[in-house]
Parts: sequence; C-alpha cells; structure tokens
Amino acid sequence: MDAVDGVFTVIGEGAALLAALDENSEGFFDDLNRLREILAQIGGGAAPSDAAVAAKLAFSLADKDASARELETYLQTGLAALPPVLAVFESQTVASLAAISGNEALAMDAMNWAQSNTPDVQPTAPETKIAAFEYFQQRGLSGSFSVDTDGFNRETLGDAVREGDKILSQGIAENADYLAVRAEIERERDARQARLTELIAIARGKTGASAAEMAAAISEYHTLQRDDFAIRLSQRNVDAWNKALADRTERHAQLFRDQGNAIRQKLLDASPVTAETANAWARAQIIDDNAKAKLKRLKYPVDDVTRDMAEFYRLTGGKSSTVRIGSGGRRANATGISTGTGEKVINLGTDFNKTVLWHELAHHLENDPIAKAASNGFLLKRRESERPYTLRSLTGVKGYRPDEVAYKDGFTDPYVGKVYRDGITEVWSMGLQYLAEPGSAAWFAGKDPEMFDLVTGYLHNPLTPAMNAKLNMHAGVIETAIDAAKEREAKYEAAIAWLAERAPITKDNWFETVDTSTYWFSMLEAYALGKEKTRTPVYIGSSGDFKVFSGVFTKLGTRRYAKGNMIVWGQEAQDQNVPENIAVHGGLETVSAVIAVAKINGTGPSTAYYRYFWPRDSETRIIDLVDGMK
Repeated sequence: MDAVDGVFTVIGEGAALLAALDENSEGFFDDLNRLREILAQIGGGAAPSDAAVAAKLAFSLADKDASARELETYLQTGLAALPPVLAVFESQTVASLAAISGNEALAMDAMNWAQSNTPDVQPTAPETKIAAFEYFQQRGLSGSFSVDTDGFNRETLGDAVREGDKILSQGIAENADYLAVRAEIERERDARQARLTELIAIARGKTGASAAEMAAAISEYHTLQRDDFAIRLSQRNVDAWNKALADRTERHAQLFRDQGNAIRQKLLDASPVTAETANAWARAQIIDDNAKAKLKRLKYPVDDVTRDMAEFYRLTGGKSSTVRIGSGGRRANATGISTGTGEKVINLGTDFNKTVLWHELAHHLENDPIAKAASNGFLLKRRESERPYTLRSLTGVKGYRPDEVAYKDGFTDPYVGKVYRDGITEVWSMGLQYLAEPGSAAWFAGKDPEMFDLVTGYLHNPLTPAMNAKLNMHAGVIETAIDAAKEREAKYEAAIAWLAERAPITKDNWFETVDTSTYWFSMLEAYALGKEKTRTPVYIGSSGDFKVFSGVFTKLGTRRYAKGNMIVWGQEAQDQNVPENIAVHGGLETVSAVIAVAKINGTGPSTAYYRYFWPRDSETRIIDLVDGMK
C-alpha cells in the first residue's frame, strides 16, 4: 500500500508541475527536469521537450498559403503571450518569414506590430535592447545553482579569478624552471667559447704545443664550428619556454576546471536536445572537401569537428543554424548570418580548433533578432562612451585592420566590444568560445558575471515559436538544395563520362618520332612544357591532334603546383608559333572531356576549357551541351 501511495504522490507532484509549468519563470528548467524524472520513474515515457512546452508555429515553403495563415494567427493572438521585450523582436522574425513566403502585406503588418501593440516598447530604442539583455541576464545560470550540491560557488570563483590573474601576470622569463635552463645554457655557451679560445691559442703556437697538437686543435676547432650547437641550445630554450607557458596555463586551468565542468553539465542537463539528436544534426552539416584537407593539415580531424559541433548544438539547446564549413583564408569567419534561405558558412583560418569552431558557430545565433538585440543591449549598457576605438589601440595588436573598432569597457577581452555596421556583435561568439572548455567556462563566470548570465540565460531559454520555425525552414531549404546539388553532380559526372567516351586517349609513339628540330617543337618545349619549372612532363598519349602529358603544373585559380595533365594541340592542327595548351587538374576522364568539347566546337583545348570548364556555372554548361547532343 505504501508503494501505491508513493506512486500517487509522485503522480500528483508531476500533475502539479505540469499545470504550473511556466517557460518564463526562473525555475522553468528545474521544474522541467523534475517532470522528466517523474515520468521516467512512473514509466510514462519521455517528458515534453522545451519545444513542445512552447507554442508551435507551423511554417513550410511547400505550402505558403497555409504558412501565411499560421503567421497571421500567431501575429494576432500568439505574439502577445510573449514578454513585450521579446515580442517586439519576435515580430521581426515573423516579418522575415512572411517576406520569404512572398506575403509582403503580412510582412509589413509584422514590422508594424510593435508600434500598434507595444507603443512603449520599440525595437529600435536603446532602452529596449538593454531590457532584452537584462531579461536574459536575470535568467542566467548563476541563479539556478545550488552551492551545496552543484559544485559552483560564485564567491570562491571570484577568489580563483584573482589568483588566476596573478598567475597570468607572472612573466615566463621569471619562471624558476625556465631560469634554471637558461642558466645551464649560458654555462654551456661560456664553456664552449672558452674551449674555442683555448683551441685558437694552441693553433697559433702560443702555448708551446707540438705540431701534432696544433693540428689536432685546428681539427677540433673546425668540428666545433660545424656542429649544431647553437641550434640545439636555441631549441632547448624554446622547449623550456613552451614548457613554462604550458605549466602556467595548466595552473590557471586547475583553478577553474571543476566548476567549469559543473557549468557545462548544467547547460547540457537542461538542454531539450538529446545526444543522439545532436549527433545527427552535426553529421548532417556539410564540410567541403577542401576544408577536410585543410582540417587534416591543421591536425583537427573531421570526426573531432563533428563531435564538437554536436556538443555545441546540444549545449545551445538546438539554437544553431544549418551551416557549411569551407576552407576559407587566413582568418576564420562566419558569413550569411542574417540570410533567410541562403547558405550560412564557417570559413576556416590558418588556426582552427574547438574554441574557434564554437566562436564561429555562435555568430549564427544572431540570426535571431532577440539574441542580436540582447547582445547590443549588453554593449550599450556596458560601454564607457558612445565612441568606438580601434582594436589596434585597445589591444596593441597591429594585425587588426584600421576599420575594426570596438567599445571600450572592462570586458573579458577588448574584442567582446567589437561593433559592426549591421549590428552583429562578438558577444555570443566570445561567450560560447569560453564555454567550449571547462577552465575558460568557469573563468568566464567569475570574470564577467553579467555577460556570463546573459549568454547562459539565452541558452537556457526555449526558442520562440517564430525563430524555431525559421531554423526548421532554413534546414529544410538547405536539405533541398543539397539534394538538388547531389542530383546535379550526378548529371555532371554522367555528362563528363559521356564526353570522355568520345575522346579516348591512346598510348602511341608520337613524342618519340616527332621532328625535334622544328621551330614548333622548340616553342612546345620552351613555352608549353618548359614553363613548368618543377619537373619535365611525361608524354602519355593522344586523342587525334591533341597530345597529353602528365606532370606537375600550375593550378588555375590558386597558382600553386599540383599533379595533373597538360593538353597540347598538335602541330598538324595549327600554324601558331606557340602550341595552344592548357593544364587540367581532375583526372584523365576530365582531360578526355575537354578534348571532346574542343573537337565538337572545332577549337583548341584552352578555348574549350575556359568556355565550358572554368570557372563559374561550368556544370550547367557541360550538362546543357551534352543534353543538346543526345
């Protein structure tokens, strides 16, 4: 009987929690987690997700009329259920969805919603953005911790920050272990110099040494001069410096690691996203082949990238946009942040790891007007003045461009205050960068509690209905685009294969029998084959008048050398002084396809390549060409 009573007591508690569940309350996630525990205890299956608790908004570009009706209903009756400081920015998301669906009148109604419904709360007003910041700050993670059970203590964390600042202020040149290595290096250098001086004296006959001893001194002197003593000492100095730096970093991290683990676990426990869902999302993101190659060079395996993306998705509660990772250039960056249906891209830099990945992923959180408003509100409240300063002047780093500016304040890093003309900030990117690792997560919480609570408060909060619909819509659009791209790629590959069949390359002895005394051949060697300085190309065969060589050639676009093939238009087909030629990187099937196109159009190989294979819309041109001939 006691067991039965216990079950009914638990059911009663669950019913009361469900009835009182309020996503805007500070205890929302604690109540939700308890509800999940109760349902698991009584065998009732999974608890409702945060998305299920929040209002639903169905939106699909496949049925624009129905989606417009959903948006209109939400605009008229659902939007007002949100706190005004969120509703005014949520209306902007409704407007963007309406515009994407082609309903300009509804988009205009949504843009004017705040003016009609919340005249005292306007999205363009600085105080409204500050209020958005304060809304999430008040719901930050700090208030949801129990000091006794959760392993998080703001007071001791503050002490750790101060101790950590002392550790970081200690110069490496002051490290005792490093100084000991430096002293040993100096002793070895002095001893070597003394020996060299002694050998010079012996060799010059100043010590009364015999001829044999003088010869031995000369030999030893030259041996010492030729060895890598200086390189070895320099490397020992570098190794000692790096070890001292690593030791200092580890001592700093030890102060924060335990509390950082508690912070990250709290966010993961509160997330409505399961590990399985997060892994599936991460695997669905596109990583370009060039990016995969670059990640390998950077020693950041693709599997690790996928794992870290999954963790980001789960920790942010599924607020991430669908992204593509490209190879990029020197500095990593995020593009397409505000796009509705276009690609959102993360470009790799020359330095890319988990913290950089999270930094760039977090930029796309500002696809949500609410997040963008809150981060700007944070900067408005915290900035020293309205004047932006160059990041060069704030940091002393000359690598920043003169037009990169930031507000001045006691931020965790001057980069947090960076401002862009379109209102994008670095608040979320820097905040999530800190949350990527336990040590930096706890340091962040102690160093800037306001920013920490803003970031964790937003991550803790369920997505608004329109923003949830926007993310789902974008994911669907990208999935459709990916499917279309795969279909297009298959058609292109089939077209290349069809063309290649019409220009097979046959091994022959043309290069062995060609008249090497002609002016034409000298031009072939000097300007076609000889312009590649790396190695002599090897003749592999021909297709009619088109001769093919393999080797290492300059790649169009990158101007870097890479293995490939060169097509040369044979002497019999032209009277030009310099044989027409083109380097092709893409396998012999592509080489045959280029030759086939040249034959079909009666042109040389370079003309065919530039007209059909380079650089934009080459797939379309090839597919259309083959379709027109079949």
